[in-house]
Amino acid sequence: QFAAQKLSLDAPDDCFVPVTLPHSNKLFDHHNVDNAAYQFISTYRKKFHWHPSPEDDNALVFLDFDGVMLACDVYLNGRFLHQHLGGYAPFSVDITHQLQEGENTVTLHVDSRERKDIPPYGHLVDYLTFGGVYRDVHLRQVNVSHIDNIFVQTTNVMQHPQLMAEIRLSHLQPDLTLQASVLDSNGQEVAALQHTVESQTNRLEWPDLPPVALWSLDTPTLYTLQVTLWENGRLLDTLSTRFGFRQAEFRADGRFYLNDQPLPLFGLNRHQTYPYIGAAAPARLQRQDADILKHELACNIVRTSHYPQSPHFLDRCDEIGLLVFEELTGWQHVGDEKWQALCLDELETLITRDRNHPSIILWGVRVNESGDNDVFYTRTNALAHQLDHTRQTGGVRDFLGSSFLEDVYTHNDFSMGVRTPTEQPHLITEFAGHMFPTKIWDHEERLIDHALLHAKIHNLQLGHAQIAGAIGWCAFDYATHIEFGSGDRICYHGVMDIFRLPKFAAYLYETQVDNPPLIRVA
Repeated sequence: QFAAQKLSLDAPDDCFVPVTLPHSNKLFDHHNVDNAAYQFISTYRKKFHWHPSPEDDNALVFLDFDGVMLACDVYLNGRFLHQHLGGYAPFSVDITHQLQEGENTVTLHVDSRERKDIPPYGHLVDYLTFGGVYRDVHLRQVNVSHIDNIFVQTTNVMQHPQLMAEIRLSHLQPDLTLQASVLDSNGQEVAALQHTVESQTNRLEWPDLPPVALWSLDTPTLYTLQVTLWENGRLLDTLSTRFGFRQAEFRADGRFYLNDQPLPLFGLNRHQTYPYIGAAAPARLQRQDADILKHELACNIVRTSHYPQSPHFLDRCDEIGLLVFEELTGWQHVGDEKWQALCLDELETLITRDRNHPSIILWGVRVNESGDNDVFYTRTNALAHQLDHTRQTGGVRDFLGSSFLEDVYTHNDFSMGVRTPTEQPHLITEFAGHMFPTKIWDHEERLIDHALLHAKIHNLQLGHAQIAGAIGWCAFDYATHIEFGSGDRICYHGVMDIFRLPKFAAYLYETQVDNPPLIRVA
């Protein structure tokens, strides 16, 4: 149930309307989106029944939120339980001790105002965040002793593939055992082991594996690690995660290598904006965007500008072989210490959530196009390496000569050419975009020039041995604040429009494969 205002916890049901998740707190036209229209505090309510069995005496119950924009107060049966600040990272709320047998009522007060104390705000940003419970919500019941997290690491995949998994448990108690199985893409077990638990963090290793298939762009083979937790023969918990065997590395020669082969990176940026529903896209649309980028636009990489994106989108990138540069939330502005603390918390959450995705090759640890802030960005870079030593880091800026604290110099180049890099490895992370906005109904000459600009930049960077690749701005047109865009609150920067209909530039991307699927006749 939903109400477009902040209601009391005992408000009658007739104050609400039924909705389904994911949900936008406001529906919009496909352009002239007024950002003030979604900036209010709304109320969500969900009633459910809980009837515990004797086996549930040692259980914990959580509400897992994939994304609520922008701040959220969570209540159960009239009692405040948790406040979350930030719209892009998932969070969980332990509701165990407030649950009652029979009917329970969850109430959310969702603040979708553009608050300056919460990233990305504090300064005007060139996109809209929209509002509401715009991603999925799950009810999860587990044993007090359960598996909190699995971190899978593959090494030496080109010569002698090895596997290590770090299993973190919620609680340590006597007589616990872990059993782990490696399953291939057909669900067949290819390796297994048993481990006696001695601490909350457990390291499982497979130094000798049977031959494995590598994850690559053309054959994105996925494996599953299935872990079970036992107490004296009694099953307590099961958790699985997918992963891939692959080697991904930006090297000092300026190139990017996937499985020891140089791969020029060719891609586009993606905003999670849709007409009418804002950011509240279900799994099918999230997955479809990945398919469009890979199969219709022939991209081999996408940048998740400028925030963590849906797990459904990332899952599909794993499945189809589309590389991902994922970055933290923000646009040009770094706030005070509390703001920075929220940013660090989000970075930790996104890396912990997403570090098993083989598609992700780079963590973005800098607020897009912000100025140098060596103290803060030393912390973000160190945190990323602490949480995941298997991936490199980048930090997107729009100027050369910046403090180079990360592993890859990621740079938005709007020179209408390609600047000679001063640092390596070097990746162009935006070009074109606002320098040449183009509507799908523009005259033919404009559409052709737009396509030729993208062709020019990719041609220049491909001929530049010091540049690993280029990610254009951007895949799809998107809604923005009135201060940006073309007067109707839309940035017409995409090679496709907001409905995912192609402009001429989209056909340029489509042809950049060895065997283009078709010929377009003007």
